Amino acid sequence: EDHRIAWFEKRISAGIPKLKPAIAAKFLKSDEFIKSVERFCDGGRVLVVQEKLGGDLTASTTHATVLKKALMFYKVSDDSVTEANVQSIVCCQEVGPSCVDLMLHVTREVYAPLLTRKGTVHGLSEIVVKEMQESLNRLISGSQVVVGKMMGKTLLPLPPEDSYANLEKAAYSKESIHALESAVIIWTGQIKAILNAESETPLLRGENP
Repeated sequence: EDHRIAWFEKRISAGIPKLKPAIAAKFLKSDEFIKSVERFCDGGRVLVVQEKLGGDLTASTTHATVLKKALMFYKVSDDSVTEANVQSIVCCQEVGPSCVDLMLHVTREVYAPLLTRKGTVHGLSEIVVKEMQESLNRLISGSQVVVGKMMGKTLLPLPPEDSYANLEKAAYSKESIHALESAVIIWTGQIKAILNAESETPLLRGENP
């Protein structure tokens, strides 16, 4: 018995618990699943197992469009996956159709607060911490813009909340002023892009203007 296959079976069963037992058993014993796992272990970079609209499962060793819910397995090194190292070099992440929404939520609610904790940035210089915060803020703003485009809307990304929570203090803070100015620059670019767009462009795409 290949213990690598058993390891993946366990993660899939736990990651998609509402799956019907008969469907799960059929998929986990199928050639499609076993060969996909072998390709991933022997040199692939990603393995995507997802639930199709009909309720069945499918496996792919390439990045696939997620329709409902998927489990994405990826390696943290270029080594081949063996029975001995499968648990240490293979990671599993749950993804859905709105991956950008998920990334935005995790970045804003998990990573951003971490940079405000003294223990996280202990030993780093003030310049490095500031650069990390600015890079993270740009990622959050860019993600918000992309989410808006996916919705067919123009979303103006807000600057970090601490830059405008107290406007009296923010008026004397260089960091807050810089954050607000950066947000205004992004907004200006978005508004200009809308104004410069030809009015008939949506019609040419078959969309409603």
